Amino acid sequence: MFTVDLTRQFDVTDDDGEHDHYVQVHCELRYEPEPDLDALGSFESWFFHDAAADLDEWFTAMEGRLALLLGRRPSGNDLYVEPVQLLLPCKIAGFGMRAGRACAGRRSRCGRSSGPLAS
Repeated sequence: MFTVDLTRQFDVTDDDGEHDHYVQVHCELRYEPEPDLDALGSFESWFFHDAAADLDEWFTAMEGRLALLLGRRPSGNDLYVEPVQLLLPCKIAGFGMRAGRACAGRRSRCGRSSGPLAS
């Protein structure tokens, strides 16, 4: 199975507006294994708004990296929310993408909706 995990990280604040914790919302798209998808390999990329990078450029790079998927329909999906356990502070909020055969099944699910995509 070839999997693309689109991730959005959020900073959750308390009643005083102070940082409380982070959560990540994942949309995992699964594709049937095929040799041309295997050739993409595995990768992970993140974009954070406070970094010296341009969001449009990041999206263009990700689109180019996954161009083989643009005309394909996923065979299944998984939508879930995951709390982020950090030992050190990290960026406030960002977008992430993981792709490849080895990126599925690494999380503990808090909320989940899974199954094949509707026609």
